[in-house]
Amino acid sequence: MPKKVAYCTGFWCTNIGNAFFSLGVEHVLRQIFGDENVTVVSDYQTYTTGYGKRLYTHKNQLEYLSRLDVDYVVLAGPVLSKYFLTLWSDIIIQLEKRGIRYLILSAGMMKMDQKSLIACREFFKQHPSFVLCSRDRSTLESFGDLAECSYDGICYSFFAPDYYNPCGIDAKYITFNFDKTAEPVISIDDDETPDSFEFEGKWFQIKNNWLFSNIAAKTGRLSDALIYLSSFFPRKKAGRNR
Repeated sequence: MPKKVAYCTGFWCTNIGNAFFSLGVEHVLRQIFGDENVTVVSDYQTYTTGYGKRLYTHKNQLEYLSRLDVDYVVLAGPVLSKYFLTLWSDIIIQLEKRGIRYLILSAGMMKMDQKSLIACREFFKQHPSFVLCSRDRSTLESFGDLAECSYDGICYSFFAPDYYNPCGIDAKYITFNFDKTAEPVISIDDDETPDSFEFEGKWFQIKNNWLFSNIAAKTGRLSDALIYLSSFFPRKKAGRNR
């Protein structure tokens, strides 16, 4: 009898990068279990208009994930944080009582301190995941030994070429993605410097002296406010494209 899977995935409106691994996970599950056996549902939503401030369920919030009628529940991305047990432990235990296993794919850690790491390890000893597929070595080293099946080193965004086939474009371009920092000024030169990289015989120089970028990269929630604040200030041009 075919196995049914519910993939609990988050929202993309505040971080479009989540779509890359999220769509990759969905693609892989459909390849393994079949389209008709994979359901995509919303995960345990706590990040509302207070963005990250409420890390618990609201009293009027419907908790339906523990009642899903499937064989496996899948979590993905950097779900292993200091908030993991607060958000997921009760649901996982309830699923386990009903004979439903859980998987963590493209697994990563976020804001995981030592105390939380120890607590999560104790939980996983009692309630191990069926599969833990990490996207980085540190996650595997922290939790891989506690999963029934574990694998190191695959972010499911790497499956983008499999689930998305764009049409061609008659142009050469380079795409850069920056998180919590101002976009750097990139110029093309003939010489190598410590902050440069080589591409097609040219050296690309990266310059970023923007104050808010440096502060934002080293702070927590304050960085979000700094990013918005920096948008009101003019950006100084530096370097020259050739």
